[in-house]
Amino acid sequence: MFRPIALIVAATLCLPAAEAARPDIRAIALEIPTGAMVRIKTTDKQTVQGKLTAVSGEGVTLLLLENDRITERPVPFSSIKSIQQTGKPMSAGKGVLIFLGLFYGVVMIASLIYAAVN
Repeated sequence: MFRPIALIVAATLCLPAAEAARPDIRAIALEIPTGAMVRIKTTDKQTVQGKLTAVSGEGVTLLLLENDRITERPVPFSSIKSIQQTGKPMSAGKGVLIFLGLFYGVVMIASLIYAAVN
């Protein structure tokens, strides 16, 4: 009997924390360097991709390629649900892991060939 009540109370206490943890779109936009490629999901469920040209107090400005024309489009913060940088350079850790995986594969293939020959 007390277990369902405890779960409901715990879930209720977590809701305000989840609401406060929502990211600030302005702070995220300011961290993205000007000239970077970004993907924006709007509140009306559209996705916009383009090059970030400016971040102002009201929103961001993107350069878009539409119908073989480059256009500039302002997107206000009030209509942005999420913004993320695309085409980021690979991190050093990811590069090391890829190198080690390839090296391990080459060594395994070489050892299999060596074992088959002898």
